[in-house]
Amino acid sequence: MTSTIILNENNIFPDGFNNKLVYNFPNSLSFPNHEIAIMNIKMYYSWVNVNDTNLNNNIFYLYFPNSTGGFTTNKIVIPNGMYELRDLNAYLQWYCMLQGYYLIRPNGLNVYFAEFILNTSTFTVQLNTYAVSSIAFAQGNGWTVPTGYPDTNGTIFPIITMYDTTTNVFNNFYKLIGFPSNFNSSVSFTQVNLTKSYLSTISPVIQPNENLLIGISNIENKYTNPTTLIGTITSDVEFGQLIDYTPPNFAWVNMLIGTYNGIRILLTGSTGDSVKILDPMITITLAIRNKKDDFLMDELKLIK
Repeated sequence: MTSTIILNENNIFPDGFNNKLVYNFPNSLSFPNHEIAIMNIKMYYSWVNVNDTNLNNNIFYLYFPNSTGGFTTNKIVIPNGMYELRDLNAYLQWYCMLQGYYLIRPNGLNVYFAEFILNTSTFTVQLNTYAVSSIAFAQGNGWTVPTGYPDTNGTIFPIITMYDTTTNVFNNFYKLIGFPSNFNSSVSFTQVNLTKSYLSTISPVIQPNENLLIGISNIENKYTNPTTLIGTITSDVEFGQLIDYTPPNFAWVNMLIGTYNGIRILLTGSTGDSVKILDPMITITLAIRNKKDDFLMDELKLIK
């Protein structure tokens, strides 16, 4: 005989992460010879790919030339959230707008001096930096200079780095775009080349947690580490959309022999790290059966 239990948002442990669910039985139950499987999972794709906690990948640095002949250090902190590469580029440009690190063409379009773009032919992230023109040169070409724009008195490239060059403190932002942790774009004080481009040398991992691992407290899966692992959830929809997962076949896992007052489920990142799920609307349906009863039913079917 197979029984089902359903866990939903009412079973979420209230710690703000929405990744732990606790199901309490009406009474303590004995499980001498049982196994468990996932029947269905419904949840929204709402775990972020950029944050300041376990992922620690929300910071990079922009060193922008200033009027004294040096560089102004800009620590760019990305708010926790879900970002595609185009969103990271938009945030960089938005930051530059706030600082006045841009020019306005005669046609009204803004000109920025650094960008992240996807190079589809090589499946890499391409970082482009452009020479920062002096105020006199920009105005001479009919461009508008916003408030805060530095008079560089020459043509200098900005520098993008993944770490603080004064303290050598690293941030995992480099993993998102596929550059080495110690990468920094080069600087040039000549006008020989007005554009510098760099391609990522490591596969970009824009979503560190493409899958979530599902762990159940009362099981012993001898084929996995940890032994509480029962399955995975794949984010095969757009961010914010519903994931509706029903396995084609039940993957039964042995339950530990004992008496329990409940079952606990833990959802973690692809490498087992803690993950914060923004939307608590989660429904997990589990099936539990007595292995002995099902074995006898199978035998009876064979006799018939």
